[in-house]
Amino acid sequence: MAYISGTSSTSSSSSIYGTRNVLSGLASGIDTESLIENAVTGYKTKITSLQQKKTQYEWKQEAYRSIIDKLSSFADKYTSYQSSTNLMSSAFYDSGLKIVSQGVNADRVAASGKTNSDVQVLGVKQLATAATYTSTTLGGSSSPITGDAVAFSDLGEDFEGKELTFTLDGVTKKITLKAADTYGDADGLVQSLQQQLNDAFGTGKITLTSTGDASSFAMEFSVSYGSTLSLGGSACASLGLTNGATSYVNSGNTLEQILGSTAFDSLTQSGTDENGEALYDFVINGVSVGQFSKNSTLESVITAVNSNADAGVTVRFSKITNQFTFTTKETGTAQHITMEDGGLSAAIFGQADARNGQDAIFSARVNGQLLDGVSRSSNSFEIDGLSLNLKGTFGDYTESNGSYSLTDPSSAALSAVTFTSQMDSEKIVSAIKSMVDDFNTMVTEIKKAYSTLPAQKSNGSAYLPLSDEDRSDMSESAIAKYEEQAKQGLLFGDSELSDLYTRLIRSLSVNAGDSLALKNIGITASYTSGQTTISLDENKLKAALESDPEKVKNLLSGSGSGSSSMLSSMKQTIEKYAKTTGTKGLLIQKAGSSLAPTSLLDNTLKKSIDKLEEQITKWQEKMDAQIDRYTTQFTQLEKLISQMNSQSSTLNGLMGSY
Repeated sequence: MAYISGTSSTSSSSSIYGTRNVLSGLASGIDTESLIENAVTGYKTKITSLQQKKTQYEWKQEAYRSIIDKLSSFADKYTSYQSSTNLMSSAFYDSGLKIVSQGVNADRVAASGKTNSDVQVLGVKQLATAATYTSTTLGGSSSPITGDAVAFSDLGEDFEGKELTFTLDGVTKKITLKAADTYGDADGLVQSLQQQLNDAFGTGKITLTSTGDASSFAMEFSVSYGSTLSLGGSACASLGLTNGATSYVNSGNTLEQILGSTAFDSLTQSGTDENGEALYDFVINGVSVGQFSKNSTLESVITAVNSNADAGVTVRFSKITNQFTFTTKETGTAQHITMEDGGLSAAIFGQADARNGQDAIFSARVNGQLLDGVSRSSNSFEIDGLSLNLKGTFGDYTESNGSYSLTDPSSAALSAVTFTSQMDSEKIVSAIKSMVDDFNTMVTEIKKAYSTLPAQKSNGSAYLPLSDEDRSDMSESAIAKYEEQAKQGLLFGDSELSDLYTRLIRSLSVNAGDSLALKNIGITASYTSGQTTISLDENKLKAALESDPEKVKNLLSGSGSGSSSMLSSMKQTIEKYAKTTGTKGLLIQKAGSSLAPTSLLDNTLKKSIDKLEEQITKWQEKMDAQIDRYTTQFTQLEKLISQMNSQSSTLNGLMGSY
């Protein structure tokens, strides 16, 4: 009996077996893998075809979603009331209107807004002011820095090398002291320091005086009006001076340091803090802005005042004048500032120059009607939609019984401030130019999507999506180039895209004469090589905005026309195809969009893809069953042949022994 020898075989399609254990012709010499692969070729072809179709549907989804994104972006940018470039909003165009003041007093009255009235400001007697309260209790002009009395004999040897640091109007200089006996006596020390100050800052900038005699003298440093001085250094303690002393009120000091301990004796206590220290209400305009103890800093009081809305005042401090000035947040005669009698506020800021607020008084002519000597509590107010802001006074007024009127209204008209509207067109032109560019990009992609034929290979066959086996033998660049061809024309002949394109182009002339009207403001449609786009003449648009801004606004937004406009028509079309809320747009129903998340799982193409996946699974199961059947059969064949080979070998051995 002939011996059937076995050969191993390697198949490139071994992946179809998965984890199966296949005997590859070890006994029979048969290439079982190739036989099984050929037997299931029909199944593999069917699965590959289904997978390619699924990929094409996924590519179609991508193509539709790209168009949806552009439609939605266009609508959000130019037709949404949440957009700053909403070309359908009257407010957008109104924001480009600029009111220009004219006349010799134009710089004294500013205006904004919009009015149909003829408004002229003939004169301004006075501006509205806030109430003020300027405290002099804590200083007035710069106060001298005064030290305590010390004995010259107590300065000692360790006095040498110590420093005094002076900061005058922000400029800091240091003076190093010598041994005490070098100066001879207190007068010698004072004279030496004065000379060093003159050398450092200039003669007369800081004046040093002393009182007492050698056994007990005190030094005092003063500066001229308008200057500030602070003092520090290691020599302060030896000379009876306070390190950190200033010629102005130091708001970082405690109330006790500023007012003295006896200032609290007559105040009414309102409670105690966690340390048992007495607390006192700080009341201004009848409102308590907080409770403070003698250990509270003046800065904490100021912060409390400025952060309290009910008190209605702010306070600021000037080191130059050494004064605290309270100002009401509003203007007018109703404004005032009062400190609580006998309270903490009066103890700190009681002596003051208090001035109540005053109303603005002006005269105007509105549509020919004279409004003479009228008052407003604010310098900013409105007349028939025109917002006025008074900035200065002008005109000749006569006072009678507390009322003011123009001395000669007819002559006042010669110096009156009048107002004209001008269009600041840059913002509007920029938005319309951007809209034109985005419109062209959008309709170009739509037109290309449904009018471009699918690519064909040189043999006339179509470019189908690559299989995994195809990809394994190709470079990344080759794959990208191939898939670009394979994606071409996927949406060719799509009737919905064709209708969408037609509707968008029709938006350019939704009413009779719109094309000509748009051309008059610089927007022109042109048709080239089967494609309609629009162009913008910026100079013509600017001229239209300056001559008749209402016409531009009404033509684009539809405001005041009572009929559909270019943009309102575009918006309706975009909603029909790409609406993301409620009943979804037609393209979103077809392909889904991340802009409408629920549509990603519920759209026509997704349902088709799901069905294809079911078919792929079904055919994969059929192929697996066939592979299992053939594998079992060939395995049994290998076992039988192996047994035959074994029996043949045994017989040959027996025959050889005889």
